[in-house]
Parts: sequence; C-alpha cells; structure tokens
Amino acid sequence: MTWWRAEQAVRFHHCDPAGIVFYSRFFELVQEATEDFFRHAIGMPFDDLVERDGIVMPAVALDARWHAPSRLAEILEIDVGVAHLGTTSVHFVYELACRGERRMSARMKQVQTLRATGRPTPIVEPMRGRLAQYRVERSEERYE
Repeated sequence: MTWWRAEQAVRFHHCDPAGIVFYSRFFELVQEATEDFFRHAIGMPFDDLVERDGIVMPAVALDARWHAPSRLAEILEIDVGVAHLGTTSVHFVYELACRGERRMSARMKQVQTLRATGRPTPIVEPMRGRLAQYRVERSEERYE
C-alpha cells in the first residue's frame, strides 16, 4: 500500500472573499496532483501522453467529502493512490490534509481514451505496472 504525496500552497485565486478555499477549486487541486503524480511518480507526463501517444484521461466520475475548511497560505498535503485498476480505467483516491488535519477526501474515475477517436483503450505496460505500484486499500470509513 503506497500513497504518493504532493504539496500545494493555497493561493489567493483558490479562495473565496472569506479567504477559504472555494469548493470547486479543490477539483483543480486534485487534477494538478494527478498530473504531478503521472509526471513524478510514474514518469509518464500528461503532455507526452497527449501529444506523443494520443492518449487522454478524462474524468468520468468524481466524488468528494469536505472535513474542514482550508485557508489562504496553508500548505495542503495531497496524497494520491490507486484504488482500482481496470482494463481501461483508473480509480484514484485522494486525501488532502494540512498539518495532519483532514480537509478533503475524494475519489475520481478516469478512463484512458484515444484522443483521435474518443474511445476507451486498454491500459498496457509500462503504465499498468507503474500505476499498480500505488495500489491502496480504500475503506469506506476512511473516506467518510
């Protein structure tokens, strides 16, 4: 069970007028962490996948729970794991925290798709093996 961690500072553009991260901005933070995961954890940057290989990874499902507010200038720790690796899909899980306090939990299903056709395509090596290194057990209790 291996989580990969990114850190992200909460910036002014993430926040509402009260200085609290606006809920939709969390989805941007999760997407950025996913792109960083592909680049740094598995060594397959999104730009290479899209431009060189013609592969895109659209999200088809996203579910989130907020546990506490996040504020301007905090550093969020974003843990990324793979809960399920299907034939064409990856189910990512995320835990966001600040100084050990849970802020948000999320699940996102992405489907590997050929850019030219928009049709799903099987996840093959080396991506499959690299993603499998980050498989995590995901209990509902941790998510809630």
